[in-house]
Amino acid sequence: MFCKIKEDYLSGYEKILLPIVSKEADKPDAAAEVPKVCAKWLPTVESNLPQDGFIHGLAYPTPADLAVVVMAKGYLPFGALKKISGFDPLASYPKFAAHVDRVSSYPAVKKYLETSVTIDGNPFGV
Repeated sequence: MFCKIKEDYLSGYEKILLPIVSKEADKPDAAAEVPKVCAKWLPTVESNLPQDGFIHGLAYPTPADLAVVVMAKGYLPFGALKKISGFDPLASYPKFAAHVDRVSSYPAVKKYLETSVTIDGNPFGV
């Protein structure tokens, strides 16, 4: 479910970012549109996150937890639109932010985030 929500969230962001990157004349107002996309998806994400631990109650994160991390830390399109719009979902959705911090602190995830060449990928120079 979280992986599918991530894809729907990404799709909403994509509709904002692609016209900007393509330098289309009729591009959306990211500052107005990004919070709307977040308001559509992040309350559902937050309502399904545990207060402690990981989504499936295991001692380690699963793909569901990692999908949440990507929603917060993946540069394209999430980080790019945070930068362009000035809207930080982590500041507005505290349970989301706490879960991202918890999962990102898990040793294997932390190591991946520190060494990944793709999580911060920015091929469009946004």
